[in-house]
Amino acid sequence: MSLSENSIARNWNSGRMGARVYDFTIRHGIIFRTLSRIVWRADVRPLYTGFGALRELPEETAVLDVPCGSGVAFRGMTPETRIRYVAADMSPFMLERARAE
Repeated sequence: MSLSENSIARNWNSGRMGARVYDFTIRHGIIFRTLSRIVWRADVRPLYTGFGALRELPEETAVLDVPCGSGVAFRGMTPETRIRYVAADMSPFMLERARAE
């Protein structure tokens, strides 16, 4: 791992402001869509639309979500969704949030 990657990992692992801001904004789609358009000139609507595709997957499908972040993609599932969903992230802070989700 390079020095800059190690620094990034430390910041995300600590649950500092950047991770908390990201977690808050992505959970509030309108804020994340607006900031993404301003900061990156990106349209992230397909990201949110894609979450619903989880409900359409055949039973017993395996999904690997890396990095899972705070688990916002879980919104696409319902208790009736019968897929195997494996989530991983380098940040213990984000994994805690994902587990809570």
